[in-house]
Amino acid sequence: MIIEDSRTLSDIAAVLLHPDIYKTISEDGAPPSSEFQIPLDDHIYLVGKVDGVPMGVMIFHQDSAVTWWCHIQVLPGYRKAYADRFADECIDIAKSYGMKKLIAQIPFCYPNVMAFGRAHGFEVEGINNQSYLKNGALRDQWYLGRSLATLEKSILEG
Repeated sequence: MIIEDSRTLSDIAAVLLHPDIYKTISEDGAPPSSEFQIPLDDHIYLVGKVDGVPMGVMIFHQDSAVTWWCHIQVLPGYRKAYADRFADECIDIAKSYGMKKLIAQIPFCYPNVMAFGRAHGFEVEGINNQSYLKNGALRDQWYLGRSLATLEKSILEG
């Protein structure tokens, strides 16, 4: 597996617009995948490839000077063999961009995704109530965070 910082729309779309992915991540009312416009501005896309074929995408979007939203998708046929390593390597790459904190929201209807996040160092920092519309129901989302910063002593701690 190789990981590339990519702006190649076809590589990104091969994962994000894959039917098994898009039907899961898109909320009610989202356009069909054929009409969805992948935003390239202000996003970092890390694309994982196996034998030159895209198998996963980690997306980063800046929230503040040091905090970045992240979202990972790995195609079903690659999850068992590559998802953990892909996530860990993308998180390491995030540090090289100066990211100090990663945040994510995971709908309650995806406990498997929550378990994956927790396995990669994310902790629950709150709940965003009734914030995700899926299958006609408003659902809560876990708000997760993971610090990438080196802990420093506060001036007040002396």
